[in-house]
Amino acid sequence: MNGFFEANIILMKNIKGHLFIIVLFVLSTIESFGQDPIFSQYYANPLYLNPALAGSTLSPRAIVNYRNQWPSLAANFVTYNVSYEHYVNDINSTFALLANNDRTAGGAFNATSISLIYTYNLQASRDLFVNLSVQGSVSNRSLHWEDLYFEDAIHPVYGLNYYSSSEIPPDKTSIWFPDFSFGAVVGYKDLLYGGIAIHHLAQPKDGLYNRDDSKVYRKYTAHLGANFNLSGKQSSWNSKRSSILSPALLYQQQLNFKTLSAGLYYTYNPIMVGAWYRCNIANPDAVVLMVGLNFNGFQVGYSYDITLSK
Repeated sequence: MNGFFEANIILMKNIKGHLFIIVLFVLSTIESFGQDPIFSQYYANPLYLNPALAGSTLSPRAIVNYRNQWPSLAANFVTYNVSYEHYVNDINSTFALLANNDRTAGGAFNATSISLIYTYNLQASRDLFVNLSVQGSVSNRSLHWEDLYFEDAIHPVYGLNYYSSSEIPPDKTSIWFPDFSFGAVVGYKDLLYGGIAIHHLAQPKDGLYNRDDSKVYRKYTAHLGANFNLSGKQSSWNSKRSSILSPALLYQQQLNFKTLSAGLYYTYNPIMVGAWYRCNIANPDAVVLMVGLNFNGFQVGYSYDITLSK
């Protein structure tokens, strides 16, 4: 049974205000579809999902993610992610910082990005809230060529790098480039929420060969969800002994790579559990299970993907 896990920690300083977006930020797992990592528990990394989710709690919030995919392998996939956001009440705005590092093949290839996010938090009516956001990033792709092994350099008896490979090294082993994204979120009370995001608007080139026209294709995201208070009390999701059921749906597409995730969270403070199903539209991918704890504005969780595909 293949799988991978990730640790996630969130620290929030609560202030009085409206909470219109689910904030069950628990452990997230990710798998690669196309060029960008995709988080199974995508609300555990809200700013990576949609920059317009900045300010959804109207309070300062810090999040740390660690993902280790197939840890039993020597050359596995490890991802680090941190974010911080701060809401400024006087101008109805949120400023945020997001940093992400994705290490492939034991660190032979690295993708790093640092982003600044601005979100305008608009209260359109008593119960309707709208977030509009822009994101500017600087990204890096780096390759440790000396850590790679090629088939034509392998001897059937004497092993790796016995022969000289005919593979041509890249013209450069590191490249930096700017990147821009946009997001929007709409929420009704604490009940319904939904959003869209478009990442890599300019489709920047990220090839390491001078002749390479490789680029980061646009990624389109649409997400939708709801919160149902089963406790029958007029209290927010994080009240003591509140009972909240939160179904959600996510669709993402990057070039020809598509993924659809559907599932739900159940919260009975301080315990959170969840179950998800993910597919690439045509074929099943994984069932995702999650468990976590929420206490005093601090949340921690664990999630595991059970692979269904061959």
